[in-house]
Amino acid sequence: MTKLLLFFKGILTVKLISSTPERFLNICNANHIKMWDLTFIEDSYYFKIEPAEYYRLKGILRKTGSKTVICEKKGLPFTMFRYRKHNCFVAGILLAVFMLYIISLFVWDISVEGNQMITDEVLLDTLYESGIHHGMLLKKISCDSLEKMLRNTFDDLTWVSVEINGTRLIIHVKENDEDFIVQKNTETCNLVALKPGIIQSIVTRSGTPLVKTGDEVAEGDVLVSGIVDVVDDYGTVISQKCVCADADIVIQTTYEYEDILKRTYQYRIFTGKNNKMLYIKLFDCILKLGFSPGYDKYETLLSDTQVKVNDNFYLPVHYGLITNTEYQEESAQYTQQEAKAVLDKNLEYFLADLEEKGVQILEKDVKMYKDSREYIYRGVIAVLESAYTQAEITLPQNDTGETDEYH
Repeated sequence: MTKLLLFFKGILTVKLISSTPERFLNICNANHIKMWDLTFIEDSYYFKIEPAEYYRLKGILRKTGSKTVICEKKGLPFTMFRYRKHNCFVAGILLAVFMLYIISLFVWDISVEGNQMITDEVLLDTLYESGIHHGMLLKKISCDSLEKMLRNTFDDLTWVSVEINGTRLIIHVKENDEDFIVQKNTETCNLVALKPGIIQSIVTRSGTPLVKTGDEVAEGDVLVSGIVDVVDDYGTVISQKCVCADADIVIQTTYEYEDILKRTYQYRIFTGKNNKMLYIKLFDCILKLGFSPGYDKYETLLSDTQVKVNDNFYLPVHYGLITNTEYQEESAQYTQQEAKAVLDKNLEYFLADLEEKGVQILEKDVKMYKDSREYIYRGVIAVLESAYTQAEITLPQNDTGETDEYH
């Protein structure tokens, strides 16, 4: 955007002739005169400056006994002056400037940064359903409302920041690192088990623990209650109050693992023949330059480039190359050794994904089975994890059927 503004204003490359160049530069700096690319070549200083700033140098040049020589002029004002008698050229430039201004009022690039578990496609589809899309007016986008909508839609997003830069809508997100615990903005809550298992450790910060190390729990059991007894100096319970239970709990639990691999699979043999087409996309209109491939089966590779003035000023123009490569499909069968290698690799990916989420693997008992059509990996994986979450407090009822009140 800065380069574009400088192009509209114009840029002068100036040579300074002075016996006291340091004094000249210091006075310019004291008067906040903007100049850049200051270089020293063959006993002279060269710098770049805007035309409006250049006219402010007159008094300083007189005061320091210096002179300047304009070596080069660049930018729209000088181009228009040079071709001022060519009406069509000037009109074309003015029209181009007007079109760039109109284009700058819309968003032409939407990007998401910081996401790993939630894909770009899911986030962009959510934005589209909310009315946020390429080609909409920038002034219709409320960053605050968009941030709130994304936080409410995705529980895994702990932080969202939306900014508009040039013709770009940039969404910065941070995802929850915990696999199970989703912090909610509640004043009172229990902590309940998400999976059956055995309590390995529990450290309670607030609330009343209902389990201890070694206890066996089922899914949905309350581990830490948000109802706390209030006692007097003699240890007598005088009342109860509700808080938001908070604790660090590790549960030893298991995963039922199963992975199925078909004995027969298809693979591709590429013939080496390919077809290439150029394409240009303007807004939603696509123009393909070339001939369609005459292949029955082919793989398509698309290289797409969006035209931009700088990093933040994107235009609604794309171009690229479409490459279609012919292939033929053949059938084959896995040997038992090959199938085991594939299933072992899938199991490694599964275990690595669990460890990334903070799950500690204790033991895995997975065996391979086979029938006439499939190879099957099936078994149990023992783990330690924080498999609990917050839940609303369900208040007990008294003898009359009414709910007891807690403060």
